[in-house]
Amino acid sequence: MGDRQRYGFEIQYASMSVEQWRERTDDYQAAGVRPVWLYGHSGGHLIQSHNPYEGHRGVRLTAIQLEAIERGHVIAWLNPDLELIAFAAAAVVVDGEEFWRPAKTQLCTLRIEPLAGLRVTETGITTPGLQTLMADERRYLAAQAVWDDKKRRKAEE
Repeated sequence: MGDRQRYGFEIQYASMSVEQWRERTDDYQAAGVRPVWLYGHSGGHLIQSHNPYEGHRGVRLTAIQLEAIERGHVIAWLNPDLELIAFAAAAVVVDGEEFWRPAKTQLCTLRIEPLAGLRVTETGITTPGLQTLMADERRYLAAQAVWDDKKRRKAEE
């Protein structure tokens, strides 16, 4: 097989514990397989959230999904019936400018797009919408670094 990357695709509908997720992910990695986790569009892995006091309407990530984010995974849900894929995303504002990025916290929004745009890459999966989110993430990190530098210089004055 040479230097080709191997992938293990999990489309997770059934419930599982964080410990089971860790074990399965670690087993894949120990075998030289890159795990790609996609969560089902129904059941316990897609929890709608509506909090009118916080003005939030979207989804609430599970403990497994938060663990996956800690390990560098982007959270995605698959709906094979409608041929859609959705990514967990959140808006952040730096110095008055809004950026959309892959979700890092429990409350987030779905960015939905056609499944036909899904491609497998060296690092996992991508879509046009995910590429846009990742580009915005890079712009956000650069803007945050500039903002942090401004605050640091102002504090030193």
